[in-house]
Formats: sequence, structure tokens, C-alpha cells
Amino acid sequence: MNMRYVCHVGVHKTGTSLLQLNLKLNIAGLRQQGVYYVNVEDRDTIKAQMWMIRRMEKAENLPGIGMLRKSNELLKLKARAAGAHTILLSHEDRIGKAPYAAFGVGRQRTSFYPNATGCLKRLFEGFEPDQRHVLLYSRHQASLFPSLYSEGLRNLALPFNLEAFFDRFDVESIRFRSLLDRIVEAVPADQVTMRRFEDIRTDTRSYVERFMRDAGIDPSSFKVLAEKVRVSFDQKQADELMELTRARVEQRITIKDSKALFERIVQRPADPESPIVVPDSIRDACNQLAKGDLFQNK
Repeated sequence: MNMRYVCHVGVHKTGTSLLQLNLKLNIAGLRQQGVYYVNVEDRDTIKAQMWMIRRMEKAENLPGIGMLRKSNELLKLKARAAGAHTILLSHEDRIGKAPYAAFGVGRQRTSFYPNATGCLKRLFEGFEPDQRHVLLYSRHQASLFPSLYSEGLRNLALPFNLEAFFDRFDVESIRFRSLLDRIVEAVPADQVTMRRFEDIRTDTRSYVERFMRDAGIDPSSFKVLAEKVRVSFDQKQADELMELTRARVEQRITIKDSKALFERIVQRPADPESPIVVPDSIRDACNQLAKGDLFQNK
């Protein structure tokens, strides 16, 4: 029997950690159904392949396609030894780093997963086209953009405000129709499933169970847990995180002290009277992008 490789690629800020939480919670059930969940079963492979892909993106000391093929062949052997017929991986970075991450390495501009095709071709190296399956979620740009900004603050990658983030982002690139076009260059179109992140608001259980079924898993006996929702930062917290990021970049603070300060900032309850305000110009631009975009293909 051919080994199926199902890869859930996010995108960032579409409930990935919720899905990963429930996959890990039901690991015994996954094993019984012949699913080799790489995130739990073989974390070393994830780390090794991400190292290879990042080196190839940087074009420094290229490890070569052969190493990725050998890594996937080893992954197949491990899955078969475990009695599995499906390999399942959930990892947002497999179509590229989060857009805000570009600023953490000194870049001045960013865009929306421009290297998705190359990343997936490398990921599936050694697997035939009919063995490749991709699951991903879309999200309305008006909520996705500020959510990416907040996550960039949380990761100390953004030393500037929301307006500056918008100005340095190729916002026109945030189109899921275009992203889907790049993905199907690496995976047959009928083996790509895109769902709407907004469906999570209806019912967490349905959201998780639908993902399981898309991956070829029967979730009828699985437990489903809701992830604790992260509260958005207020404007004062955002300002403090921006300043902390600048201090780290300029080496005005030690790593130890920055971690302590970070914890004090993020653990403080957000002030509901002082939210991060999304300017109308940004909201209008995002709503314009959403018109005619593709949010669900099946």
C-alpha cells in the first residue's frame, strides 16, 4: 500500500495550535487508525527537515534535494514499522515563515508566502503526486492582518506600529486564490482542501472534527478540547513590546532581562478601554482584498 502524506500548513493564525492540541490528545486513536502523526512520533525529523529547507532558502551550503529524499524515505520506513498507512504533519512554516518573521532577520519588506511552491516541493520530495495531500485554512484579511501584527509583537519581531507594518507589507499579496495557485504547482488540485477559519466561531468540536475527516481520520470516538483564547494586547502593551524589540536589536538589554520584562508585559491584563485600533484605511484595504478572493475550495 502506498503511503499517504497529509500536510496541514496553517496558514498562521488560523487555529493551528488548537488542531495540534487535539491531535496530540488523541494520539492513541490516531495510531489505531494507522496514522503516523509526525509532530509527536518523530520531532527530530521535523527539526532536521526545517533546517534543510531553511538552508536551501538561504542558498548557503545547500544540503541538496537528495538529503530531503533520504529523510522522507526514512520517515516512510518509520511509519510502516509503526503499522501506519498515513503520515500526518501539522506545521505552519512548511509553506514559509510567518510574514512578520522577515523583519526579525533585518528585511525591510515582507509578503504572503511567496515561496510556497518550492517549500512544498521540497517537503514532498520522494512522494508521488497522488500521495501528496495538503490541508489549509483561509481567513478574512480584515481579521488576519491585525492578528499577524499581534503575533509579531508577541514574538518580538516588530519594532514598529501597525501602520508601519502595513506600509512594509505587500498587502496585495494576501490573496488566498493566488496562494492556492502556488500550492497546486506542487500538489494536485484535487488533493488540496481549503477551509474557512471563520467556521471555528460556530463550534470548536465541528471545526476539529471536520479537519480530522479532511485528513482521512474518523473522529467519532475522539475527545475535543478548546484551546485557551489569547487576549489581544492593549495599546500600552503594544508600545512596550515594540520598545523591548528595539532594545533587543540594539543590544541595550540582556536576553535574560528581556525575557523577564516580556513576561511582565504579556501577563498584565489588557485594558479593554485602550485597544490597538485598526485605522479605517487599513480595514478598507483589507476588505477590498477580500472581494472576489477564494476562501473555501471544497
